[in-house]
Amino acid sequence: MNRAGAQGSTRMRFSVGMPGLDRYPAGRAPAWVTEMRAEDFQTVARTADELGYHAVNIPEHIVMTDDLVGAMGSHWPHALTAMAFIAGATSNIRVNACVIVLPYHDPIVLAKAAATLDVMSGGRLMLTFGVGHAAHEFEALGVPFHRRGRIADEYLEAMTALWT
Repeated sequence: MNRAGAQGSTRMRFSVGMPGLDRYPAGRAPAWVTEMRAEDFQTVARTADELGYHAVNIPEHIVMTDDLVGAMGSHWPHALTAMAFIAGATSNIRVNACVIVLPYHDPIVLAKAAATLDVMSGGRLMLTFGVGHAAHEFEALGVPFHRRGRIADEYLEAMTALWT
């Protein structure tokens, strides 16, 4: 809940997940979710926009290792790509990366891509970062799992400097 307006009124802001972009938990997605096409994603996003939702949340995993597929499924998008697609189909709703595991990304490339998407969407980009939990995913990407917190701190500092 956020405070808004000069009168100090309180209003609730709601976000919604984008169906079809993850199939978590694995094996439980209804058939319509697994059959979504590009125009279906746009219809869902436009409908959420028209209904006044504040944001649509886009999940991400770069690599889904075999040990996690059974629990989490193998279908995960690249968040910024999906967010650009959704932002281009809508007018007001914010697009939120929920959650980008920051240590998986080059901070310079991510900062540039995020700034570009923010400008091209009219300032509707939201980023939610995490440090990650899947040790094998870190291993597959060549990122030291035990340093993930420090790496995230360093990347946030670098990205903030680039944006300012």
